[in-house]
Amino acid sequence: MRFQKTINKEDAPDIFFENDEMTSVDVALFAKKLNSDITGNERTFFEEMKKKEEGEYAISADLILCEDNNRDEIYIVRYYFDEYRIGRGKLGHRYPEIFTDNLTDALKSDLIEQLNYHITLYDWLKKTDFEGIRYDGNYAL
Repeated sequence: MRFQKTINKEDAPDIFFENDEMTSVDVALFAKKLNSDITGNERTFFEEMKKKEEGEYAISADLILCEDNNRDEIYIVRYYFDEYRIGRGKLGHRYPEIFTDNLTDALKSDLIEQLNYHITLYDWLKKTDFEGIRYDGNYAL
């Protein structure tokens, strides 16, 4: 299936975005992923992240993945609607962090400085089958 740069309600009513602030790259990402054959955990991830970016504002931070919930100690934090911080570490032992303005760029980020080998965040998430991802982090306080 080939995807258009512009997605409109008539062509894809089930994934139309009311949020005018969402970046066009994330609109295209969600359209592509939610219309493809992906695993159940991957589908849940993209459905939940779409909901978050559409209308769940993270006032301080939305903890998507806690370093305690995976053996590589990777964390993912979302700010506002669609800004992300990715890193690795525990207190006293930190690696460089990655900051992105959208989920698309976050998923394309190379974790070389965090894991000492080349792998994108997306490929790492697929490798772990999206284990440890939490969707209630914005409400956990």
